[in-house]
Order: sequence, then structure tokens, then C-alpha cells
Amino acid sequence: MKDKAPEMYEHFFHNTPSADPKELVWAKEKYWASIMNQFDESESNGEVAMRYFKDSIEFDCLTLLDEPENSLSPMFQEELAEDLLHLVKYFNCQFIIATHSPFLLAIPGAKIYNMDNTPVDVCHFNELESVKAYKRLFARMD
Repeated sequence: MKDKAPEMYEHFFHNTPSADPKELVWAKEKYWASIMNQFDESESNGEVAMRYFKDSIEFDCLTLLDEPENSLSPMFQEELAEDLLHLVKYFNCQFIIATHSPFLLAIPGAKIYNMDNTPVDVCHFNELESVKAYKRLFARMD
């Protein structure tokens, strides 16, 4: 953000007063306009999201993802799960992910905390209600 909108960065992170609140609004609009200009109108939301993940996740760091499966097709969820697994195995990445996606929950070696239980406990992905709902759906289709 510092490189994209320095006026906002300085104001919010260093508490420097803005000479005019309109300048801050302009900086914010300039920042969002620069972000929006990066997107190709022919791309779907899922394609944009996948590109964002591939461009934004850095090596050798901890990344928090909140429901990254939103707007991703099952194929993209599967691809994201594979990408995350490779980042963990080969690039020393760690992820904390809030998700209901069976593709992400089934990543080999993932430690899954069931936040619906009190107290919160570690479980296998097959024990989660969201995964059980998918199983019921596919069982009805047989």
C-alpha cells in the first residue's frame, strides 16, 4: 500500500495530519483506481482471484486467508489447494485458513481446528459438518 498511495500510508500508519480531508479521499480513490486498472474485464472473478493469490502470496512467510474459495469454481479450488501445498512443501510458507472448502480442508497434512465445537478441537476433515453436507449431496445423486 505504501507504494500505491503514499498519502494514505503516511496518514494512517504515521498519523501525519492531512492538510485537507479531500486530499485523503483523492488518494484513496487513486489507490483503488490503480488496483481496478490491473483487472482484465474478460476475466471471471475466479480468474482474478487466482491471479491475485499467485501474485500476492510471498515465500517464507505466514499468510492468513479468510474463505479464499469464495468466487472460485471447484477446479480453481483444487488448483489453489495444490498451489498452497507446494508453497508449504517447497517455499517454507505457512497458512492459517478459515474455509468450508473440502478441497482446501483435504490438503494432506493440514491441521484442522473445528471452530464449531466447544472447546475448539483438532479433527479430520471428514468430521466437519460442511464436508458431511457434500457427502449427503453426492449420496442423493447416486
